[in-house]
Amino acid sequence: MYSVKALIVAGLLAGVVLVVESSSEMIRTTDRSTLYKAEVKKAEKVTRSLGTPGVKQIGVRDSDYNTILRNKCQKHKEKNSKEKNSKEEKNSKEKKHKEEKKHKEEKNSKEEKNSKEKKQQGEE
Repeated sequence: MYSVKALIVAGLLAGVVLVVESSSEMIRTTDRSTLYKAEVKKAEKVTRSLGTPGVKQIGVRDSDYNTILRNKCQKHKEKNSKEKNSKEEKNSKEKKHKEEKKHKEEKNSKEEKNSKEKKQQGEE
């Protein structure tokens, strides 16, 4: 009796796992296909404007699609690196400016102290 219940429970658990796995796979497939269709439309516009051979009525060949995605990624990386470099340059300029300002303030305060001391010595 106990082994029958255990088999039934194990079977139900295995069925639930299979259902969950297959549904997640279906979701992934649907997301990829909708993404692919959207990217194909964009890719068709790009390839047609460039006059690239091999454009079909239905869509773009996988190699063309992959090339376009690779180019997009490369452009995105370049843009991010340019932004990062400009931020770093801006930060370094600000730091230099702050340091120069700090040095000038220190120099001025020293000069003021020296001038006050000279005045006091002159009065005495």
